[in-house]
Parts: sequence; C-alpha cells; structure tokens
Amino acid sequence: MNYISEIREFYDMAEAIQLSASCICLWHALMYQANKARWKGEFSVAVSTLELRTGLKRGAIYRARNALVQAGLVSVKERDGRQSALYTMHSLCSLNEHKAEHKADTKRNTKRTQSGTQSGHKAELLDNTTYYPDVDVDVDEDIDVDETSVTTVAVCAKDENGFAKVMAHYMGNIGTMPPSMVSAGIQSYLDHMETDVVTDAIDRAAADNKRNWSYINGILKSRKESGVRNMADVAREDEEFRKSKPQKPAKRKNTTNPF
Repeated sequence: MNYISEIREFYDMAEAIQLSASCICLWHALMYQANKARWKGEFSVAVSTLELRTGLKRGAIYRARNALVQAGLVSVKERDGRQSALYTMHSLCSLNEHKAEHKADTKRNTKRTQSGTQSGHKAELLDNTTYYPDVDVDVDEDIDVDETSVTTVAVCAKDENGFAKVMAHYMGNIGTMPPSMVSAGIQSYLDHMETDVVTDAIDRAAADNKRNWSYINGILKSRKESGVRNMADVAREDEEFRKSKPQKPAKRKNTTNPF
C-alpha cells in the first residue's frame, strides 16, 4: 500500500459516508499498526494498545470497529481465548482502481452498442434512399465526462496543502496516532504556512526527544506569530536567533609569570 495515497482516499470517503471522529481515529491507529507490520496482510493488535493510541474507551473502539467493518474498510477475525483479534486493512486505492476499470469497460460496451445501433440506422436510411449527409449522428466522445478523473482532481485539490503528508509524518516520527485536537491544530497551521514548515517542526521535536504535540505546537505558534510561511523564512529566523545569542568571551591566556 501507498500510505499517503490511502490517507487521501480515506478522507474523501470519510466525508462521503460521514464517518464519526472515533472511526477516523481508529482507522488511523489500525493503519499505523498495518504499516508497522509491513503490510503483511493480517495483523493482530490488542484492544488495550488501541485504547492507548486512540484515547478511546473499549466500548467506543468496538463500536467504531463495527462501523469500519460495515463500511468495508476493515476485516476483523476474532480468535479464541485471550488472543487479540486479527485485522486486515482494505486498500481504498485498489478498490477505486477496480471501480474505474469496471466503469471504463461499461463505457466501452455502451459506446460499442450505440455505434452498432447507429450503423444499422444509417444502413436502413440508405436502403430507403432517404439519407441526409449533413447530419452527423456519431457520438461525440469528448462530451462524456469521466467521473473517476473528476474525483481524482477533487482529492488532489482537497489535499493540496499537504494535510495527509503531515499526518503520516507525525505518526512516523512521533510514534502515536494524532488525536482530533492535534489534527485540527495541524490543519489550522497549514492554512498559514507551507507543509515543509510543519514537518520541520515535527522533525525538531523528534530530534530534541520531545515527541509531543505541546512542544510541536510551541514551535508552530511562534512561527505563525513571526509570519513564517516557508522554509526560507525558517532559515532566516534560525540565522537571526543564532546572531542574537550572546557570544561567549574568549578565554584569556594566563600570561602572568608566577615566578
């Protein structure tokens, strides 16, 4: 699976079927576990682990899990005893590709049928010696709109500010699924600055071993207040900070002769 592409397709679908915040949070936690298992197909994860990663209670996890199963996003296989359930994530990209291929086949068959009907109609006109050469009855292929292409454009436009990229970067570097409050904060900052500025803040938090939203939010809040919008602004701010730091006085050599 392509992590970023799956997240893009998921958010498009989540809006269409109006998934709850709990479902969205659980899906991200399961996708993180699937990625950690290197997309091997089935993987297991304890409910207690999902509670920790999502902040949801056990009952809410079960309800959200059932909703994801009904939406066709996840398959769950319960096991006997105290063994954790087995999960399988369904690729939305593959599903949409299959739908697109099916739509294309249907479209070709429809045009083939229309072409055959029109050819028969022309032959009938010729047989009856009533033919109007100025009338073009061929189907104009340019008029038919491919809904799959329209959907693709909508997804790209929706994520043009890099929200999905930042979410994946956060999970990969911080190691936890961002709760809804963090997701809302990220989206808010992306309205004011470029994607790289946000991911750079995440990188700095990880490098300083401060893997929490409070630290990242502090960096981004300061940048927003300073009008930082791109990495050129970040570089300029870093340089100004470096110059503002007081220089340590050079140590003077002891030239006094003790004798």
